[in-house]
Amino acid sequence: MDKFQSGIIVITFATLGIYILLLIVDVERSSKWLKWYQQMDVEEQKKYDP
Repeated sequence: MDKFQSGIIVITFATLGIYILLLIVDVERSSKWLKWYQQMDVEEQKKYDP
């Protein structure tokens, strides 16, 4: 592997680490969102589904 490939791997793992950290920190807020999402009926959920 050259420097370019190893740099891409380092950036990828750093991004993953930041993403996981944000998920752990934001669990309370996202769980509230999930509860709210599950309370909606199916027609409303379709509006929010990508």
